[in-house]
Amino acid sequence: MITAPPVTDSTYAANARAFNTWLVNDWLSGYAHHNVAVFDFYNVLTDPNNHHRVHNGSIEYVTGNGDGTLYYPGPDDDHPSAAGNQKARDEFVPLLNVYYNRWKLGITPSLSLTTPTGSTIWPINSLQQIRWTTTGAVSQVNLDYSTNGFATSHVIATSVVNTGSYAWTTPATPITSMWVRVADAANPATVYATSAAFILYDPSTLDHFIYLPLVARDAQ
Repeated sequence: MITAPPVTDSTYAANARAFNTWLVNDWLSGYAHHNVAVFDFYNVLTDPNNHHRVHNGSIEYVTGNGDGTLYYPGPDDDHPSAAGNQKARDEFVPLLNVYYNRWKLGITPSLSLTTPTGSTIWPINSLQQIRWTTTGAVSQVNLDYSTNGFATSHVIATSVVNTGSYAWTTPATPITSMWVRVADAANPATVYATSAAFILYDPSTLDHFIYLPLVARDAQ
């Protein structure tokens, strides 16, 4: 939420200041999530000493200075001057970064495998890409595979930087049902994703057929 900017007319300045102060201090009181935040655009443009910013490692909200009207008027109307816009920008951008990271850290991490799928058929001993998507903060992952639905498993790699993919050389033995799993290296027991069963095959054992065209013609 970005509040409306002030104007040069002081008629409703007191009401505007009270409303915007309420938005910052009280509107989200008791709200348990971190996906909504307020920037008091109005406040920072009413006086050089009014702030809504990150200062000395914490969020600073200073109001009450000035008469509640636009301190930085443009040359022709109530749009802020370049100096006012710069002040607002310098306070807004670092504050937005804090709000974003607060939201990001508040998300429950999750992983979702996109490759392989249940229709995947990979050759044995071949380089293949395991791919997944991530929600929230997962910096490193572990990868393993199983041939029995993860009653037991075999390590593919551990503590891999989470880029969303990993190049894996598949085992050298054909397997009719194989599963791959990706897990948060910091929390592997609860944040993980498992593929559907897929197939590893040996290309050298495939039968080869040559199909010749049939030509029909009148008998002579």
